[in-house]
Amino acid sequence: NLHLDHEVQPSREKSTDLLLARIQTRRQPTEPVIVTGDFNSGEDNAALHRLTGVPGVTGALPAPFVDTFRVFLTVFALIALAAGAFLIYNTYGIAIGQRIRELALLRALGAARSQVLGSVVVEALVMGVLASLVGLALGVLLGKGLFRLFDAVGFTLPNNGITVETRTIVVALAVGILVTLLASLRPAMRATRVPPIAAV
Repeated sequence: NLHLDHEVQPSREKSTDLLLARIQTRRQPTEPVIVTGDFNSGEDNAALHRLTGVPGVTGALPAPFVDTFRVFLTVFALIALAAGAFLIYNTYGIAIGQRIRELALLRALGAARSQVLGSVVVEALVMGVLASLVGLALGVLLGKGLFRLFDAVGFTLPNNGITVETRTIVVALAVGILVTLLASLRPAMRATRVPPIAAV
């Protein structure tokens, strides 16, 4: 995968030369090579001619529908996030309902409403961290699986492979934990209104 996004032409050609060196030392020299990527240059650029002039190498620009596919994945992710938040809200609502006597007993023993609220929020925080870590790992595995599936059916997308940047990890964890906390906040507030008499 090649990114000819250098503004200076010599830099583009140097990037191409480095890629050619790797292509020429591949294990199967008779197999063709398809080069994809974000080309910030015209098809008549000398850097691309260095690739297309090599036997067995084909330069290919990214398909126009890649952007549409990316938007589709983003919308799908937002829908999944909203569905997850709704599921967390319902789950905590049911859990609080089943723990009415336990929460009332804590109130009867002298626990303040803020302490009850804090216990539920801390529980949601722990669950949010664990669920976000599991979701991040499953997301990476799902991405690898999708790339292999596309390759198997001959629908190879322009890509640099699966790379997980620090920013991706931070954003995934932050969004997962924040959504969990927000979705559990209303059930947690309802837990603070459980009267001590409910323990009887």
